[in-house]
Amino acid sequence: MVIDLHVVVSQGGDSAALDRLLNASIEAGLDGVCLLGAGTPPPMEAARTGRFAGRIALFFGMEFPLERGRLLWIPSEPAALDDEAWREALGDRATVASVIAVREKCGGAIVAAHPYDRSAGPAFVDSVFGLKGIDGVIAATSALDRVRNHMALEAAQRLNVAALGGSGSVAGPADIGLAASVFPGEVADQASLVAALRRKDAWTVEMLSRPDQMEPEDEGGRDRDRGRGSSRGGRDSRGEFRPGDRNDRRPDGRNDGRGDHRGDRPRGPGGPTMAPGGREPRGPVGAPAAGSPGEPAPEGGPGRRRHRRRGGGGGGGGGGGGGPGPQASSTQSGGSGT
Repeated sequence: MVIDLHVVVSQGGDSAALDRLLNASIEAGLDGVCLLGAGTPPPMEAARTGRFAGRIALFFGMEFPLERGRLLWIPSEPAALDDEAWREALGDRATVASVIAVREKCGGAIVAAHPYDRSAGPAFVDSVFGLKGIDGVIAATSALDRVRNHMALEAAQRLNVAALGGSGSVAGPADIGLAASVFPGEVADQASLVAALRRKDAWTVEMLSRPDQMEPEDEGGRDRDRGRGSSRGGRDSRGEFRPGDRNDRRPDGRNDGRGDHRGDRPRGPGGPTMAPGGREPRGPVGAPAAGSPGEPAPEGGPGRRRHRRRGGGGGGGGGGGGGPGPQASSTQSGGSGT
């Protein structure tokens, strides 16, 4: 399962804002999302009974802002968030020691928010190496900061805890799902989530593309021709060569005299530019005609993202369950040398 472990939502927030967060999570292709309250319990009942209830797995916890850095508490049972026991253990002010005391008294898992992300205020930075008793570190957020994420990943590895992913403290609907955590197999309930975190059966991933940028595949495993195949040319259903209007070359590699039209994306200075986030049109994917540029087919299937695995996890329990499931296809290991 692919779960965003760090989505902060306030208890007294607008129900429409909560709906936007959950809808964004579903559209991002996530299997689950962990909603965290900022110092107070999140709106659990509103999430469970809202218009998106039943369409995505919901988990709940709390984010405790500290003098420097933030700790996340995910209890084994969501009902613990309504109990006064955690308030008594926390005391008047949240500190590392008092948040760890909450876990000791009420159970669950403690995760350090991204230690080098200052977007929500003072961060742990290198003091993260002195944290004791935590179960994981958020090593990737929606900012997808390569340098800071590698530093957080190294911190998780040196602390020997799970390296995880989540949107972050200040993420909005547009940021949901850019970073998440992969759990091998099904996470049936919150107790299973906590158990997986504590035995490091999780990996952090960064999303390389949005689901709406992935073209669907037909039964044969090739991209469908969505009215744009003439840009590349190729062979028709009878096997005869069909020239295209983008790169008109014959099967023997010779140009047919109409020029090599590659104008979708300028290859040098000047010329038209593409709109931000634009992509060159695709035609049928297969073996291209000789001399014409090829383009690999997208990995994954419809409605899925391609993931880059940043590392961490897999060290406990069942030895990582053999790696993430199909949702985490096209991954790249992010070991300590990255």
